[in-house]
Amino acid sequence: MVLKRDDLTAELLSLWNAAGHYADAATILGTRVFHPWEGGEGKVTGQYLLNQLHRALQLIERKAFTQAARCLNEALRYPDNLGEGRLPGQTDNDIWYLLGYCAEQAGDAHRAAEYYQLALQGGSTLDAGRYYNDQPADYLFWQGIALRKSGNSTQAEQHFQNFIAWARQHRDDVPQADFFAVSLPDLVVLDVSAQRQHQQHCLFIEALGHLGLGNVSASQQAMQRLLQLNPAHDKAHLIRHALQSGMFS
Repeated sequence: MVLKRDDLTAELLSLWNAAGHYADAATILGTRVFHPWEGGEGKVTGQYLLNQLHRALQLIERKAFTQAARCLNEALRYPDNLGEGRLPGQTDNDIWYLLGYCAEQAGDAHRAAEYYQLALQGGSTLDAGRYYNDQPADYLFWQGIALRKSGNSTQAEQHFQNFIAWARQHRDDVPQADFFAVSLPDLVVLDVSAQRQHQQHCLFIEALGHLGLGNVSASQQAMQRLLQLNPAHDKAHLIRHALQSGMFS
């Protein structure tokens, strides 16, 4: 039944990516022809990106940096069978940073520096992240890590301090429910209150800020609280995987 519907298949892909069944998810993403549905824009392409990133992190753990870079480069283009194109202005800070890391580990300092510069693209302002085309908070995390890699340690420190300050300042905000087809791509938009989603967002930003500052224990505590609220938080699982890969040590 699940594989007969694109929306349910997208949820299955999310579960597989979160649970580490990356090969199973990749098989579906590589063979199924998807058709975008109203309110589901970005769901399948988002799972494609997550799958490519998780698989690249697996390869990084094995120190297979050339293969990891190939996986990351593939993520810069969406296969036709996914049924959607890339958003204008999409900065892909995560992909560019990881490409830089792979190049650095492979001994290519010049190419690594070029990739880290690409990872600095985009704005640096945090927001509530409520809409499909909003700048993802984790893009700003990778941007900050790239700042440090590019020799801007003081700027990177302030960047991540801003994460902590933003989370503390906005954690008690009461967001109003807002409904627009491409803004809320969840399977059931009324399943989680706007307040609970906002709490999750603040915890995620707090976790990213602590990780960027090197406070791994505090980051893990915030991430654990987030996953208790939402065990299916895709980006929390991705950041956890990146941490487990050893790339921040």
